[in-house]
Parts: sequence; C-alpha cells; structure tokens
Amino acid sequence: MRDEHAAIDTNPQLIRNGLERRWDVEDINSIGWKDVEIKKTSEGYDIRATYKVEQPFIANVFLLAKFDKSVTIKQ
Repeated sequence: MRDEHAAIDTNPQLIRNGLERRWDVEDINSIGWKDVEIKKTSEGYDIRATYKVEQPFIANVFLLAKFDKSVTIKQ
C-alpha cells in the first residue's frame, strides 16, 4: 500500500479506495476501511489501524488478537 501510493499524488479517498479493494480481494472482515485513521502530515499521510478480534477457541476459552500498525506514505 505504501509503495503503491508513494509513487502517485494521493489523497485520503484514494487510500481508502485502495484499502477497500485490497480487503475485498483478501476477504478481510475484522476491520473496515472506515476504521483506519488517515492524517495529513508535512511528509505525506500517516495511516494507522488498530483493532481487536476475539474468537471462541475451546469451551469457555477465547483467543484475543490485538493489532496496531502505522505506516507513512511519503509525498
């Protein structure tokens, strides 16, 4: 994603469209493209995704995965 948008003059809507397309193809349902923070900075755009996924494992035991990732798209 970072390399794809660093090569073009991008904006938050193009970034969200790219995320939506990619997540549709890869069948990602844990997080939506609307849940991603996109902030304009002096270097370009900072993109941050944070979420938790809880899934039943065995009986009353659940697995919890936490995700927190940030990237910068330089312009």
